[in-house]
Amino acid sequence: MKSFQGRIAARSGMAEGELSAVLCEFNAVIEDFTSPLNKRHFRYDEHLRCMKRRNSTSISDGGTSDSDSTDSLQGNSFNFSDEKLNSSTLSSSKAKLGDTKELEDFIADLDRTLESM
Repeated sequence: MKSFQGRIAARSGMAEGELSAVLCEFNAVIEDFTSPLNKRHFRYDEHLRCMKRRNSTSISDGGTSDSDSTDSLQGNSFNFSDEKLNSSTLSSSKAKLGDTKELEDFIADLDRTLESM
């Protein structure tokens, strides 16, 4: 019988080793978030700025290529700062019922990031 990871890998078309690597990275980020602020290993602010810039650029011109922003994410795909994540003023616009464009863009970017790993 296949392992749980093996079944997920088979469904997603991902090799079991790739899935294991993604899950290890996910676990590292979860551990990082649960550690005290001064002991965190990743800088998340760079990734957040890149994603905001990418979303605003793609809305205005529609011609942003995936390679423009993924090159800066190759070293570490998780680069937010604690200050930005804990700030309640990240978004100036209020979310409206049915407003899912930003979420869809974020999920699409996560998919592209995972594909490039």
